[in-house]
Amino acid sequence: MPIRRRSSSPPPPRAAPLPPAKTLPDSVKLTDNKQYGVHGEQSKPGAKQRASLFVNTSVPASADKQKYITQHSDLSPTRYSRNDDTFERHQFKKGIPDCMHNGEEFMHGRQLPVPTTSTYTLASKEKVTQKVLGESDEKNIAHSKEARRLDPNRVGVQASPTVGEAYDIVRQGPTPKGKSPYHSAPVVARDGQQTVTVEQSAGSTDGTKRNTYPTVDLYRVGHQTESFQGRYGTSEGYGKNAITVVAQPHGPESRQVPDDE
Repeated sequence: MPIRRRSSSPPPPRAAPLPPAKTLPDSVKLTDNKQYGVHGEQSKPGAKQRASLFVNTSVPASADKQKYITQHSDLSPTRYSRNDDTFERHQFKKGIPDCMHNGEEFMHGRQLPVPTTSTYTLASKEKVTQKVLGESDEKNIAHSKEARRLDPNRVGVQASPTVGEAYDIVRQGPTPKGKSPYHSAPVVARDGQQTVTVEQSAGSTDGTKRNTYPTVDLYRVGHQTESFQGRYGTSEGYGKNAITVVAQPHGPESRQVPDDE
């Protein structure tokens, strides 16, 4: 009886070798534990290039935390290296030039309705008081003061948002012409006491179109000058008496614009 030979399937095709990594530019500043890198030129408002965050592939990170980066960015095919570390480059997409709306979209992980002449959306709350943010400048001020009264170690220089939360700094008096009453910055990554934010700025007028690249920046919790409070709580910024709080996702809930506005 003839011996039946087993048919052998062809071996799977070999994956194409990855192209060599480019050297990470000297202008990219790494966080303390080298988990992330931020391009200094892209932390300036009005940057013409797509804001990038460089992620160290040799440092483990949970998918749940990485989603705040990956949901809002495109992964570059180019890899980068510095010494023994290899980095992926995530380039953030255009968004709406409205700092709080931008922060709320990052926190919720999806696009939210933009304000209209008849409706607006409330989508964040202050962490200590659990009071909704964005109803009015007066209420934002009241909530920030209450948070400082209830727990002064969780506001100001010590404000410490986790990944998926945001910084909000609130001006404590009338808003000067051409200025903003607050600034919000969602945290998309964290390395120790350093937080990475992806920010939009509207100035005195909120935007409604997704036509503006965000900026990426670094802050250090607890530092007098490198914290979010230290950066913006100045006479040139939002005032030396401004209060930084931590924002969390809320709702979202839709509200009707009052007839008298």
